[in-house]
Amino acid sequence: MALTRRSFCGVLGATLPAVALDSASLAVDDGPIRIDNNENPYGPSPAARAAIAKAVAEGGRYPSSQQLVAAIARVEGIPESSVLLTVGATEALLVVAKAFTGPAAGLVTAAPSYPAIATATELLGHPVTRIPIRADGALDLDQMADRARGSGVVYLCNPNNPTGVLVPAAAIGDFVATLGAVAPAATVVIGEAYHEYLDASSYQSAGSLAMANPRVLITRTFSKLYGLAGLRLGYLIGREETLKEVGRHRVPIGANGVGIAAATAVLADSAERLRQRRLNREGRQVAERFFAERGWRYYPGEANYLFVDVRRDIASFRAACEAEGLLIGRPYPPADTWAMITIGTPADMRRAFAVLETVL
Repeated sequence: MALTRRSFCGVLGATLPAVALDSASLAVDDGPIRIDNNENPYGPSPAARAAIAKAVAEGGRYPSSQQLVAAIARVEGIPESSVLLTVGATEALLVVAKAFTGPAAGLVTAAPSYPAIATATELLGHPVTRIPIRADGALDLDQMADRARGSGVVYLCNPNNPTGVLVPAAAIGDFVATLGAVAPAATVVIGEAYHEYLDASSYQSAGSLAMANPRVLITRTFSKLYGLAGLRLGYLIGREETLKEVGRHRVPIGANGVGIAAATAVLADSAERLRQRRLNREGRQVAERFFAERGWRYYPGEANYLFVDVRRDIASFRAACEAEGLLIGRPYPPADTWAMITIGTPADMRRAFAVLETVL
């Protein structure tokens, strides 16, 4: 008998954990299945939605970010002067490229990796050096350090997007020390967009390095676990003197009032943060089991996505999935046969697995 989506989902239901049946975790089974942008499929938390509704009434006023900056500084245990709000992590990477790269001092990044800072650097007309990741999906820190001589910025996405592989805290510390010797003028930018999702024992935020070293910056965002991708809010962590240099290139009053209100609310909601982390971890384990049982290789990701080798051209694979109503991640050259799969709700993943079973 041919395997249909309905029959496959019936079989799959037996493999899903009990949490997958939590009514608060279910999505409406209609429209395209959107597991393509590493978004939080649950959206803003109840506390964030309440704050958003209240903030809309003040939409005619210019926003103040003072309360949010103070809240971030309090959570991180750093001075308020060490926090710089940006329009998502994207603007953070753009202003860093403007501040610290030049025609003779380019960017060193991994390949594949989150492309925003490389795109910004190239648009400025400054050189970009891409270092291929290792066979295990990890960043090749030795090669990145070796090629960093004379560079303006070295970018480490941690965990790397799209592979999801984590750089341990000790390795980051060693890398920063090495770079201080071989490329003392380079600024190390560490992308921690998935910081709130991580519970691996080897992980630790590099915030303490940024506080101790003016050549280290951390980027964060409210677009991932906090579910505020559409409200475009992120921030940089670093020394005050470094942030002043970067801040000259920032959009004035870039953060919007609704986003600021929502972000302030979610920072105070530790119970929801832990719930979202649990839902994501259990959903990722189900996805790992699905691919492992079918012999499809994936990297051991630590965030809210998996990078899977689909053994065929990614463009045609994406098209085949989209024809079935499934949206998966964009291409990440040079990994031309690998697909980035975001962890959706249990309902999202049931539908996605049925499509992937057919297409794969």
